[in-house]
Amino acid sequence: MFLRDLRFVFCILIFLPYHFAFGADKTVRITTLEFSPYVSEDLPGNGWAWQIAERALAYEGYKVKLTILPWARAVKMVQSGQLDALYLANKNPEREIWASFTEPIGDEISVLFKRRDNEISFEALSDLQQYRIVTLNSSHVESILKNQGLNIHSVSNYKFGTNQVFHKRADAFVTDKFVMLHFLRTQMPSTFFQQLDFIDQPVDQNQLHLAVSRKHKGHIAITESFNRGLVKLHASGAYQEILQYYGF
Repeated sequence: MFLRDLRFVFCILIFLPYHFAFGADKTVRITTLEFSPYVSEDLPGNGWAWQIAERALAYEGYKVKLTILPWARAVKMVQSGQLDALYLANKNPEREIWASFTEPIGDEISVLFKRRDNEISFEALSDLQQYRIVTLNSSHVESILKNQGLNIHSVSNYKFGTNQVFHKRADAFVTDKFVMLHFLRTQMPSTFFQQLDFIDQPVDQNQLHLAVSRKHKGHIAITESFNRGLVKLHASGAYQEILQYYGF
């Protein structure tokens, strides 16, 4: 009887590590804003950038859960540890205090959108001091422009920012070039697309990352796993196949 009980205890000790390694919850709760054509609940598979994140982490045995929020709220939720990671985030020293950043998944180019009848030009950002400029609240480009001493008005979403410029309550909306063009084509009346254009000179060009909350005890493992998965996506050709599927 004693030997049988001892064998039973031995078996439990052997399989406990296996159980915890493979039975542990490996779900990563990721948040970002509605950022079509990168990520959107209205796009197949939630968009090309989401497919990159989902597949990169799947290579390493993780599942992902997407929550779309206004950007400022998404930042706070990850900063506080209520959600695990902020996606499509630009890296800066302030954010690196509370987040571990992965390798970039792509680039973001921020340009200045304005009315066609409003003549605006600039060489340096300081040339824009006379204008009232709209940016998304808590965005990376917002902090850049505020540091230049520009007249910045923060908004929570693209619709509000676009309306501000169209109705001449602001001179320009500085935001991601491709997101804004997609938004104008798909979400706003055609008169908005006809009346608004952009200055092709970038206000800022930065890279997009997954930023994992340092409050998550596995933040280093998640960051490294994402990076390994991203390498595998590129090596297999899957990254380029995803871009082609979504028309890039």
